Amino acid sequence: MLLAKIMVSAGLVLLITMIAEKISTRFAGVLLGFPLGAGLSTFFFGLEQGAEFTAQSARWGIPGILACLVFALFYSLGVKISGLRGISHILISSVVSIGGYFVAAKALQLISFDSLVVRILISSFGALVFAVYFNRNPPCKILLKVPLSVRILLVRAGFTAAIIVLITCSAQLIGSQWAGLLTTFPVTLYPVTVILHYHYGSEAVLALFRELPFGLLAIVVFSSGVALSYPLFGIWVGFLVSYSAAFLYLIIYEFFLRQYVRRYLPG
Repeated sequence: MLLAKIMVSAGLVLLITMIAEKISTRFAGVLLGFPLGAGLSTFFFGLEQGAEFTAQSARWGIPGILACLVFALFYSLGVKISGLRGISHILISSVVSIGGYFVAAKALQLISFDSLVVRILISSFGALVFAVYFNRNPPCKILLKVPLSVRILLVRAGFTAAIIVLITCSAQLIGSQWAGLLTTFPVTLYPVTVILHYHYGSEAVLALFRELPFGLLAIVVFSSGVALSYPLFGIWVGFLVSYSAAFLYLIIYEFFLRQYVRRYLPG
């Protein structure tokens, strides 16, 4: 199962990176909200720990998107504040952003959200606040693209695999709260961010974050679906229902809601 998760997640990282390079960093930011990493983690949790455990974990995955957005915030701050360039710039931004993620995740763990509705409302409002902030980032069209080679693809896939193995192994040693929060660890966002930062600079990274908050609301939809459907329908049906709901949200946002959001969003 771990091998399947690595292969699928690495494939998604490669796909989204190529979409950012060849089509649009904006659209790549939307796709980063698709709950592939969270979905696979939730599915494997269900098979290993049972439907009830996974449903409780998913409830913590809802506010967990705020920790993921804190990661993006701190990475963007690291990009803007640090005067370094190249690998040093990426390392500083990575340390700051990952540290910010775990601080935010710990803070969320200490806050009691008993109601599923309250979790959804708080997470949605938080995503809106982050969207206002990230909307100030200028769009970026990648013009001079890095030629793809087998070596580059293997390095990108290997980097993603290392992150997935580390997070998956850690999740097996912790309780349902941390396991749910770790489902929103940016196992896809982080590799894509580093790859774009390395090849195209900070402008591509900042543009990537513009659409991220509304994209991540797909995880709220997915996690809510898991929390409600897993105890009722079991793992397989609940997974399909939750994934379908998240996919439907992204379709509605991209083709119907985004134009209204961008028209009235400050920034």
